[in-house]
Amino acid sequence: MKVVINGAGAAGIACLELLKAMGLPHDNAVLCDSKGPIYIGREDNINQWKSAHAIQTKERTLADAVKGSDIFLGLSVKGALTPEMIKTMNKNPIILPWQILILKLILKLQKN
Repeated sequence: MKVVINGAGAAGIACLELLKAMGLPHDNAVLCDSKGPIYIGREDNINQWKSAHAIQTKERTLADAVKGSDIFLGLSVKGALTPEMIKTMNKNPIILPWQILILKLILKLQKN
């Protein structure tokens, strides 16, 4: 199983650490930020929390990372995952667009 987490902030890293604690192998998860996958040797926009989840991969874009994946967690900007990218995922992928749900929750809280 391959999991892609788009969004390497506190929520994305927490979700990734939870998945790993439940048994997801380190190399089966690709953490992405605005610059693409967090890979071993990447130097731009890396901090200690991101580097802890760096993997050995040739993937350099979100589109590369999504190819052949089974699960996508969207914890970044709306629209990062395109319909074209979804077509490259494995059959019957699980897509969790949490960035939209979080935005809706924030808007609802602001109204109250």
